[in-house]
Amino acid sequence: MVKVRRIISSGVIIKFTIKLIIKEKTYLAINIFSLLLSAAFLTYFLTINNNEKLVIMFDYYALFYLFILMFMLCLRLVFFIFINKRDDKTLQIIISHQVKRTKLFLFQIITILILVTINIIINYLLINTIYSLIRWDINFVLLRISSVYFFYVFISCIFLINFFLLMSLIAGQQFLAIIATFILSLSFISNLPLQFLLKDIENKNITMRSNNYGQTTMKVNEMYDSYNLRNHALNKKNKYPNLSYDIFNFFIESSFRTSTFEENKNKELRINFLKSKGIVVEKPVAVELKTPTRMATAYSRSLLSPWVGSNVTFKTSLKYRFLSIEELKEKYPDDLFIKEFIEFTNYINSIYANFQSQFYSLFEHFIILDNNNIATSYIKNEQTGQSLIFDPEYLIDIYQNYFNLNQNKLSLDKTTALDVLITETINFPTMLSVRILEDYFLRYTSNLVILDDSVIITTSADWEDYKNVTSLYGGFFHANLISNMLLNYSYYGGRAFDEIWFEPDSTSKIFFNKQNNLFISHIFYTFKLDSTYKITYDTYNNYLEPYFYILVQIVICTVNFFIARRKFNRMDLA
Repeated sequence: MVKVRRIISSGVIIKFTIKLIIKEKTYLAINIFSLLLSAAFLTYFLTINNNEKLVIMFDYYALFYLFILMFMLCLRLVFFIFINKRDDKTLQIIISHQVKRTKLFLFQIITILILVTINIIINYLLINTIYSLIRWDINFVLLRISSVYFFYVFISCIFLINFFLLMSLIAGQQFLAIIATFILSLSFISNLPLQFLLKDIENKNITMRSNNYGQTTMKVNEMYDSYNLRNHALNKKNKYPNLSYDIFNFFIESSFRTSTFEENKNKELRINFLKSKGIVVEKPVAVELKTPTRMATAYSRSLLSPWVGSNVTFKTSLKYRFLSIEELKEKYPDDLFIKEFIEFTNYINSIYANFQSQFYSLFEHFIILDNNNIATSYIKNEQTGQSLIFDPEYLIDIYQNYFNLNQNKLSLDKTTALDVLITETINFPTMLSVRILEDYFLRYTSNLVILDDSVIITTSADWEDYKNVTSLYGGFFHANLISNMLLNYSYYGGRAFDEIWFEPDSTSKIFFNKQNNLFISHIFYTFKLDSTYKITYDTYNNYLEPYFYILVQIVICTVNFFIARRKFNRMDLA
């Protein structure tokens, strides 16, 4: 009687391989270290109340987890199954039980992927579940970037496993170790060329010509910041999305520029915008100093200069009134623009101990007198009885000199009456908040108004230099498989967009790369010209979609798989 040997099933192969691996000390050590790493970073995440810091720290976790632990795990599993088990004849024994080599090869890879997937899922659940349970809340920024990241890790592990497998079968263990060390080292410096590029071009200039604004030269980094603001404002990817969207569009549609922003026609446009939003109402605000107060300084050779040293009183009326925070809350409880404006005003107030004195210089543009009461608007010398028509500049100077004395402008001695007038009657926090926002946006929208109307002089040396440098980087980046794969994580995972905002201690500066990690690649676009040599409106979309690099890696991975399978089928396992 002929004894028929039972063919080993796929499930048996997988179970048998897993039993061998889980007893392997290196495998256990790597898994334990990955859990400890996740636990350590999770502990730090729980101490952070700022999503910006969380994203920055998660990037470091991403680097350590993938390029050290998962890299080592994939490498060790390939070593163990396809080299160690070949050398100790385990693979030969399995094949002797009528298991086809192709089947064995395929299910050994599946086993590796199962073990890798288990590690990924455990670490993913550890971070998100424990974070949510302890905080009793879901952090959607952490959930988004971690979900994208661990999916990215899974795909990267597939590519790594196939590459390591091919190298181990073709070149052997020693050569694979050398290649693996090289890749591991390269992974931490793969993004440095972009940093060198950004440093190289940030102070370069580009020359352009416009029929309306003449020839202009603008720094490259200033241009990038301006287009980045357009991208983040229009796509509502910032701390105050609705507020930014409306202000940005209004400034662009009005063609405001820094040189003409204070013109009366533009002041009127700005007031009308604020009226349409409900922040300003056309209602007179009485401003009066009844208590005679000594004039300390005045303009030299002005009508008021002889009055220095005399006591004065004045009375006037402002045309517009800025609603208070309380009034805005009550009047527009559901308006998203107003809600974010209130949030910003409270935020900027919370930063400075004395908000009014910090931004006293912004008490200027909206000080417009009520023409209906111009006849009763005066400043009076109490000693001589002489009166002059009150000029809005008088009030601006009195206000600003109260906080910062300028000997060449009008100022009054500080008295209780003046204190009340300055700190209560004409203390308009919402007006100062509006002016801060205007200054934030004006710098960049003014650049865009010029850029949208200008033709790039492509024959200039600065444009040629810019094109050469960016083309060189583009070619290098496309060939850099590590860097362009990392791009998928940073792009699809995104950033903490709700933390992107202007620096509060600057007049107008916003860092769009503040959350970027030095070692992780991010989207870099180049200025795209249309047929008239103008930079396109949405030039920030001029880049290759990151998923293209995944498709390239899939093709490479597929080729690696079939070559490795062919090599394995022909290999002497005896």
